[in-house]
Order: sequence, then C-alpha cells, then structure tokens
Amino acid sequence: VKIFGTDQDITERKYLEKELEKHQIYLEELIEVRTVELEKEIIKRKQTEKALVKSRERVELALKSADLGMWDWDIVNDIIILDKRAEKLLGFTPSESKEWFKGIHPEDVNKVKKNYESVISGKSEVIDYSYRFTSQTGEVIWIHGWGRVVEWNKEGKSIRAVGTTQDITEQKKIEEALRESEQNIKRAQ
Repeated sequence: VKIFGTDQDITERKYLEKELEKHQIYLEELIEVRTVELEKEIIKRKQTEKALVKSRERVELALKSADLGMWDWDIVNDIIILDKRAEKLLGFTPSESKEWFKGIHPEDVNKVKKNYESVISGKSEVIDYSYRFTSQTGEVIWIHGWGRVVEWNKEGKSIRAVGTTQDITEQKKIEEALRESEQNIKRAQ
C-alpha cells in the first residue's frame, strides 16, 4: 500500500476558522440585541400611533359636539384648509383668503380685514371676530371666527394660524329679537 500526499500546516486555517466562528457568534448576538430593540421601537411606535388616533378622535368629537368648523391658514402662501364642517358652513372651499373675503358682507369687510392685516403683519396673534357671510347658496349667515397664530418666521412675522369657525346666526337672531323687544318696551312706557 502506497500513500501519496503532502502534509500541510493548517494551523493558520484553523485559527482563521475559529476567529470567523467568534465573529459570527458576535454578529448573531448583535442581530439579536438589535432585533429586540427594533421590536421595542415598533411597539412604542404603535402605541404612539394609537394615542395619536385617540387624540385626533377626541378633537374631532369636541369640534363636532360644539358644532365648530376648523381652519388652518398658511399665511405665507395664502392657502386655507378647512375641515368638512367649515366647508359646509361656508358652502364652498376657499383656497385663498381673497376668495373667502368675497363672501363677507360689505358692512363687515373692513372690520375683518383690519384683524386679518394685524395678524399678517405680526401685530396680533389672535383672530377673533364675528361677521356676516354670504354662502354659495346665497344665504346670509353670521359666523364667529376664532384662532391664533401658531408659527412665526425668524423676523417675527406670522406664517401660520389655526382656529375654529362657528355659525352664530341663531344667537344673532335672538340678540336682535331681544333688542326689538327692549325697544318696544321703552316705546310702550
């Protein structure tokens, strides 16, 4: 029996295999740790998303309960975003303030513009006024708008305002009826 072959020193190869095995174990441990971290992050994100949905739901229910419409005004680009109740109240969706101004009763335009310009210039943060508005259907309604500037640029100029709008027509009718009643009482005395 003859055996042919060569002897080869595989010490370095065995060493490298051991090192490779150590690195593989190390990497697997890192993957396991990172997987646990990612699972925790996913759970936390899902909890945050769930809380956000609940928060939005509460805001929506509060607005609905108070019969308030909501608006978000990008002052820089003059873009107005309305929720469905505000759209329904106005009877259309103005995308710019100049479209919205067209519906404001002529006797109320200056008062509203004054507040509007004060907000744009940064002199005032608060939007708070009542005005008559002619909807697309031609109906004149009383609206109360309330809001606040929520973002400013570096120069302190207002760049975004958010607020609510409410139909106060019935309240105004009651106030007018009360005034008429008081006048009738005074005349009768």
